[in-house]
Parts: sequence; C-alpha cells; structure tokens
Amino acid sequence: MLERLGMIGSGGIAATLLEALACELPAPLSRLDCLTMSDSMATAEALLQQYHGRVADTVVVHDDLSTLLGCGPQMVIECAGHGAVREHGPAVLAAGIEDDPENATRFAWIARASNATGVSDPADAATAHKTALVFWGGGDLAPGWLVACLTEFSSRAITLTRIESRPRRIGLGHYMFFCDLLGAADDPAVADAIAGLRSHCEAVRVLGSFPAAA
Repeated sequence: MLERLGMIGSGGIAATLLEALACELPAPLSRLDCLTMSDSMATAEALLQQYHGRVADTVVVHDDLSTLLGCGPQMVIECAGHGAVREHGPAVLAAGIEDDPENATRFAWIARASNATGVSDPADAATAHKTALVFWGGGDLAPGWLVACLTEFSSRAITLTRIESRPRRIGLGHYMFFCDLLGAADDPAVADAIAGLRSHCEAVRVLGSFPAAA
C-alpha cells in the first residue's frame, strides 16, 4: 500500500496531481515530499499546505534530491517536464534498485543433456537450429505475393515457427516480414528456400542461425 510519495516539481502539473489525489485517495498518505528549486521553496510550501491533511499527514519541501530520496518515498512522480526527467531520473531509478542490503543476484545455466555436438539424437540434426530472417518489397502489393514467398518454405517442408509484420513507412500496404524457421541457413533445403525467396523480394536478410532451444 502506498504511504510515502515523492513529487518533483511544484507548478501547474503538480497542482493538478494534488487535486486529483485529494479527490481519489481513500485516505491521506502518511508523507508527501516535494522537490523544487531553491527560489521556488515558498511557492511549493504554500501549495502543499493547501493539501496538508487531505493528501498527506506530513508534507515537506526539499531543494535537494538526495534529501528527498533519503525520506524513503515508495514512488516518485515527475511533475516538472522532460528536463527534470533527464536531470533527476537516473538518481531516482538508482535509489530504487537495491532497497534491501541483503539482496543478491544469482544466475543459473539451464540446458538439455546432449552430446558434444549439441544434438541429442543425430536424427534431429536437421532441426537442431533455427534461422531468423527478414524480407520485403518486390511485388508486395500484388495479390498472392506473400503466399508465393511462403511457398518457398512449405514446398521444401520447412517449418516457420514465427512470422511478424512491421510497416515500412514508405506507404500504405508495404510491410517487412520477420520469420523464424527450423533449420540452419546453410542447410541445403533452407539455402534453396532463401534463394527462391530472393526471386520474389526486393531484399532478404538472414539475421542469423542459432540453437533451436534458444
């Protein structure tokens, strides 16, 4: 449950936020800390006093970020524009990374049991890898163009495990297609399919091959 809130800024955005909190909070927070510039302290204090008891039982204004963070806010809301995000954002994020001095990060490597080649069964060698590629252009506005592209794989019994489209931003109806398929790029069937795909496309780029379990 949120009890301690930090706020950066004391202008119009902050005033709007405070009014919304006053209307929506089921009960006042225990503490509200506000960061503002040194020459705006009086204005900020006047603003927060309007919401003392309505938004928070304790309201405090600071002109130093480290002091505000030292009060332990559970959340910090930026109400002072993009410049404040650039100036204070890294310190705010860093303060919330390690909130327990006893925490620790551990890593584990998990893999299937396999032989030295990385293939459990030689019969699985053809599908032990995946290949990622992207293609676009050519006759992409023509009916059946995508079917013709994908037929290069299905006619060779190559399985696609993923296909996604992204707009190319050159005009309505033009897309890039990202695919993952079973097989390494240098497998004969996969290499033939990619060569066939090039005949339909403006560009085909192989992004790489990797173990199928990755």
